[in-house]
Amino acid sequence: VRRPARGRGSVGVHLGAATEMAARDVPADATNIGALPAELQSMDPALSVVPPQTDLSREARGAPGGAQGTAGALGGDSYLAKLMQLDISHQEMDRIVEELEKVYEITPVEWLACEGVGQMVGRDLGYEDDDEFEEALKGSFADFLRLLPGFEVRATPGSKPGEGKNEFKILPPPPANTLVPKKMVLNVKSSQDLWRVCMKAADATIEIPELEFQIGSDQRRKIDSIYNHIGAAIFNLGSHVREAGSSMNEDTKNKIVDTIHLLNLLLDVPRPWTFIVHDPSGMSEIKPDAGVTMKR
Repeated sequence: VRRPARGRGSVGVHLGAATEMAARDVPADATNIGALPAELQSMDPALSVVPPQTDLSREARGAPGGAQGTAGALGGDSYLAKLMQLDISHQEMDRIVEELEKVYEITPVEWLACEGVGQMVGRDLGYEDDDEFEEALKGSFADFLRLLPGFEVRATPGSKPGEGKNEFKILPPPPANTLVPKKMVLNVKSSQDLWRVCMKAADATIEIPELEFQIGSDQRRKIDSIYNHIGAAIFNLGSHVREAGSSMNEDTKNKIVDTIHLLNLLLDVPRPWTFIVHDPSGMSEIKPDAGVTMKR
């Protein structure tokens, strides 16, 4: 289990979404869903543990080192291979994007220096120095930003060779009159699919129909791997159970714990399952998008 999230203060957990899911989206009988494979139905939900930290290191998550063959099938060897190498938790990814958006909002220029902003974000997350931060990112901060939907990075030439700098900007949302609702459907067939990056718009929801489970909108954009979107939901549900304590009735608690257990099992991809993004604004993205079915 990876180290606790670092940095100032505690990591924010969206308990409002967790409460909504507990009340509305947990299946009536999470242990007996006909669409689930036998591997899931036969496992005892009583063995589930609600851990205080669900993020795992890259090795523990089972991200294979040689993913290039599958990556090529998904639309880019280097892109997916880099995504799978990242060693940052869903809390850290969330905070990186949040810090970037805050800095960008208060800065009166279009392009910001990757190096300076990267140093600031690394310090805020509690990394000792730039080298430790770049080790977690498996590359430079500029290379990391190139992986994220909604960001653009450019290299500016210097007066001498080797003096050029990388700059980034956050792409503005498209004009309101051009927005069209859409639904993105991905059939998750292997663990490699979990390393695709999903930019979930503020008003979008994520559905896993095999579990009759939904991650609600929380009125803020979220950029993360599919694995970490699911991991964050597991974390939020677990936090809700722990904080509710004895005030939650046993039936509700058991249903939530069963759902946590089944979500964890899906992260092992014992068989294909479906990841759906319902987006009223049409601003969500999944990268790479090879194999993603788009419906309007």
